[in-house]
Amino acid sequence: NLAEMFNISREQQDQWALRSNLGAAAAYRDGKFKHEIIPMEGKYADGTVKTVDYDEDVRPDTTIEKLRSLPSLYKEDGTVTAASSSKQSDGAGAGVFMPKEKARELGLVPMVTVRSMAWAACDPKIMGYSATLASKQALERSGLSAGDIALWETNEAFAVVPLVLIKELGIDPEKMNVNGDALCIGHAIGASGIRVVGTLAHEMNRRGSRHGLASICGGFGQGTATVVEREEYWDGHRAWLS
Repeated sequence: NLAEMFNISREQQDQWALRSNLGAAAAYRDGKFKHEIIPMEGKYADGTVKTVDYDEDVRPDTTIEKLRSLPSLYKEDGTVTAASSSKQSDGAGAGVFMPKEKARELGLVPMVTVRSMAWAACDPKIMGYSATLASKQALERSGLSAGDIALWETNEAFAVVPLVLIKELGIDPEKMNVNGDALCIGHAIGASGIRVVGTLAHEMNRRGSRHGLASICGGFGQGTATVVEREEYWDGHRAWLS
């Protein structure tokens, strides 16, 4: 429904799925996720126990030809495929939020400061649009424009979600989900919200970006968005990751 509403083609969605997989594969290769993932032991169906420290569904060898060959889901002439839909995966996420005064008292340097948050809702038939609606409201509350945002992270429930956000707000695609997202690393329901904020904060610190916006759509047409900022904190240095 959302793809039809905004005239997002099958080819655009396939290309985004390819970009997401290649972006995540490159991020793993470069060690970008090492600060985000806590390795843990997992027991597999054959009884073996392995240390899990990466998302297993990233496909670095995928090609646009493979993606074009996939059948459509939901309806015969549809544009959504398994590759342009997120994978439901297991996972948990956590983040620590506190007043800056408390962080200073504890000797902690924040990664980012929350500037604004917003929630929005739309018709459940186009639930992916809620991320765009919430992003617009979060920008308005922050006093910023889309052009002020250096990096964007939105949960890829479907490829059409970031594509609509890009189209509606005039975003440079190269600023969106630069390390891939849920199309390949998976969508751990209940954890993906804090995951997109954390992924954004880490990348902002690597790049020295000032403003970022994280968003996620939700079931029944609910969405949320958060604008964050890297500031000069009390020690004269911004948070940085080695």
